[in-house]
Amino acid sequence: VATARLTEAWIYNWSGEGSMEDFAHVFDRAVDACRRVGDLPGEIEARHVGSNLQFASGRLKEFVEINERLVEQARAIGDTAHEAAITARLVSVEFIRGNAALSARHAADAEALATRYGFRNVTLRLAFDHGSKLLHSGDFTGAEAALRQYLAAATEAGAVQHQISALRYLSYTLLYAGRYPEFAQSAAGAVTLSEAVGERWNRSELLGLRARAALENGDLSAANWYIDRAVTSLREEDLTAVSEVQNHLGLIRAAEGRDADAETALRRSLEVIADTEYNNLKIAVSLDLAKFLAQRGRFAEGQILYAEYARRTEQWGWHRWAAELEEIRRLIAAGQTA
Repeated sequence: VATARLTEAWIYNWSGEGSMEDFAHVFDRAVDACRRVGDLPGEIEARHVGSNLQFASGRLKEFVEINERLVEQARAIGDTAHEAAITARLVSVEFIRGNAALSARHAADAEALATRYGFRNVTLRLAFDHGSKLLHSGDFTGAEAALRQYLAAATEAGAVQHQISALRYLSYTLLYAGRYPEFAQSAAGAVTLSEAVGERWNRSELLGLRARAALENGDLSAANWYIDRAVTSLREEDLTAVSEVQNHLGLIRAAEGRDADAETALRRSLEVIADTEYNNLKIAVSLDLAKFLAQRGRFAEGQILYAEYARRTEQWGWHRWAAELEEIRRLIAAGQTA
């Protein structure tokens, strides 16, 4: 029963269609079943998957605190598999919180355990983190190479969830590199795979990316079709999905000349994550809003966002948005001298 409940929790985590309240019930039931049978590693795993409720709702500090305790508990009972897996999960979370040194330490610890004990899934997770860090640094060539290697390794391992993650982040990389036909191909592959296996974790973001790819390739009809599907798929408690989809929606509406609708969506995109530590997403959506405002002559408003997030990208060495920052700077400078 404990094994079944834990399996159910993972299925709900990746493929569930219910509310966060439904998820919480499933996760709590898994914890309870593992506790009743005295399965400490199972209970650690159940609490770990349950912490994705904190992750989805933007409570990253709570997510980290929960999982740091779980790592300590796993280490105390010699449960190296869960110690490695949960440590690896903290790598990306600390990175997007702006804690680069701590993220690197977690990566080194998880890699040492994965190498010693042959934890392939942990190795795959760390490959994802490596590609993501290169993307954030603005090394699109390096990020593409790393993510394609990650995709190949995930495909060979039959690890579909990792395949989808690889295609998703490859799509971001190709978008920022301005390689729009390839971006569309990668996003389409991710959507197809997600739908084929019933995966739900990435679905809204992937549909949003597919809409964005259509927009960047000049097909507004397709962009609208995919963004409608993305909006319909949203769960309001999933803050990053809401933010990303609203951001793409805003850019599509702007391209259609529907400025009021565009601004509403772009501001909604920022508002839902404004009080979280999803710093990378805050930068992305804030700069899109800043550019939208500057393009419409609202230079003072655009300048406020530009100044704040240019400072943050410099602080963390995230040069992924260098081209966007330069475009906004030029727009504002031209407006101020006009």
